[in-house]
Amino acid sequence: AQVRLESLLTGAILFKKRIPVDDELIIKIPTEPYQIVLDGGPGHVFVKEGIAPLEGFSKQVKNSEVKAKLSMPVNNTGAWSNPAIFMFMICLILILLAIYFSFKNTNRILNELRKNNK
Repeated sequence: AQVRLESLLTGAILFKKRIPVDDELIIKIPTEPYQIVLDGGPGHVFVKEGIAPLEGFSKQVKNSEVKAKLSMPVNNTGAWSNPAIFMFMICLILILLAIYFSFKNTNRILNELRKNNK
């Protein structure tokens, strides 16, 4: 996954780096309002407002502007990915097979009970 810090004032990328193997990044907190974008690929993007440094931001942005700029990426269409469709189809087939065999076994048991009661 890639981590990006994007300015909420200008939209510029303040920091951009892939998460290393040891899963740890140490980053200096920017002095202007920013958002953190964790990009794991299409459909796997997380955006969150960044925290302020101890001394506060050098420039301020209105709260309404922050909410407007904090947005999910444009490529997130909500469409199902191919692996999700494949898994859904496999689950559906397994459920239908379970219903079929359950129905078949229930009928066989009922027929045996009918034979024994005659």
